Amino acid sequence: MGAMRCLLALGIVLLMGCPETSGGFGGGGGPTLVTQVPAPNLAVPYEGRLALLPEEPASFALESGALPSGLSLREDGLISGTPDWLGGSSSVVRATLMSGDTLRADLTLTVVPGEAPVFPGFPRNAFVAASGSELLGDLWVRLAGGGEPQTEVAFEPGMYLPGPNELAEGGGGDDARVGDLVLGADASLGLGQWSPSNGGESQDPPTWDPETATFTAGEQAGRRSLSFGVQGFPTESIFLGVVPPDWCPNGDHPRGGPSPGVCE
Repeated sequence: MGAMRCLLALGIVLLMGCPETSGGFGGGGGPTLVTQVPAPNLAVPYEGRLALLPEEPASFALESGALPSGLSLREDGLISGTPDWLGGSSSVVRATLMSGDTLRADLTLTVVPGEAPVFPGFPRNAFVAASGSELLGDLWVRLAGGGEPQTEVAFEPGMYLPGPNELAEGGGGDDARVGDLVLGADASLGLGQWSPSNGGESQDPPTWDPETATFTAGEQAGRRSLSFGVQGFPTESIFLGVVPPDWCPNGDHPRGGPSPGVCE
């Protein structure tokens, strides 16, 4: 009995003395694939490296998902490039060891503004007269019939960087779109006064569908004031113009300002 108790005690000591292991081989003591890398800054050259702990030779590849736009993964585990879009991405990366064994891990990268001068705006389709005067407003729709058919316009707010001219033009000019916004979640749109241009008692302004973020022209030309707001940025006043069927931009008006022409 005394000898059996000694053997049992020795067995317990041996079991307690076995260290726990972790790795990519089901507890076989292999290395771990580490995917913790710094967050990339928008429009700034970036480098981050995947690693094995403990280190050993391996080749790395993207198995599923995608890296942020502008970044790529090299076989040696280096993630590099210049991010050109805000927001996060998720992927699964794979490391193949010299032995042929593989490790997989989740990789999440979120591109943040950093020091880049990001501002809110939206795609603008205003015409510009020969002198550079802006015609109509920031957005415009055309009454049905004549000219280029455009009876509705979608409001698609986003985040922008100034383009080569270094001017923040609210999504116009050469501004570079670098992220999306969602009306009602990230951004708000306020509908202001409707000013009909063809007089009369009729009031048929463009209708607004908040579910599709789309303006649709009514039967009356005119101009509607809007306010566009994003938390943390100044509210911007903008204008939606509704033009007649045969309206086209045609240079400058003799009394100054834009001149409405007639489409051929």
